[in-house]
Amino acid sequence: MKQRITLQNQRIAESERNLQFLTERYDTQTNIKSPYNGEVVEVLTDAGVVVNPGSPLFKLKNLKSEKQAKLKGVLYIPSQDGKKIKKDMEAFVVPSTVQPQEYGFIKGRVTYVSDFPITQQGMMNSVKNDQLVKGILSGGPLFEVHVEFEEDANSYSGFKWTSAKGPDIAIKEGTSCTGQITIKQETPVAIVVPAFKKFFDLY
Repeated sequence: MKQRITLQNQRIAESERNLQFLTERYDTQTNIKSPYNGEVVEVLTDAGVVVNPGSPLFKLKNLKSEKQAKLKGVLYIPSQDGKKIKKDMEAFVVPSTVQPQEYGFIKGRVTYVSDFPITQQGMMNSVKNDQLVKGILSGGPLFEVHVEFEEDANSYSGFKWTSAKGPDIAIKEGTSCTGQITIKQETPVAIVVPAFKKFFDLY
C-alpha cells in the first residue's frame, strides 16, 4: 500500500511539473513581452493579421536608455562637401520645430565623419524610416556626420543656443533638423535632412 501511495505521489508531482511547463509555454506563445520597459512608438501590424515567428510587431523606445543616453545630432552631407568636414569643426543645428530667425541654432561640435558615403542600411540604423531614407538618398551619395551639442543648464532645452536661451521646448529623439558646419570661417556648408538620434539600440 505504501509503495502504491509513493508511486501515485510521483505521478502527481510529474503531472504538476508538466502542467507548469505547458502553462509557461502557453504564456510565452500567447503574450508578447519586452526585455525592458519602454514606449511603443510605432505599430507594424494590425489586429487579427497572421504573422510569422520573428516578425516585428511594433517599435519600442527604451525609456531607461533614454535617461542614460546623451542626445546628439546626425547630419547627412552631400558627397562634394563630405570630405571637407573634419572632427571638432563648429556646427549649428536647428530642429524643424523651431524658427531659427527667432531662436537661432543649437551650438555644437563635429565628433564623427564617415570615411565613405553612407549606405541605405547604414542610414536606416539612424533614421528608422525606409521611405525617408530612400528620399534622402535620392539626391545622391551622402556622408554621415555626428554632432555633439553644447550644454546649457539655464536653457529649457538643456542646450546652448546662438540667440538668448533658446525656445521653451524639449528637443526629442527623432526630430528632423537642418544645420550648418563652418569650414575655415568660410560660408557654412548646407546640411540636408539630418535626424536626431541617441547612441543605443532602440529596437
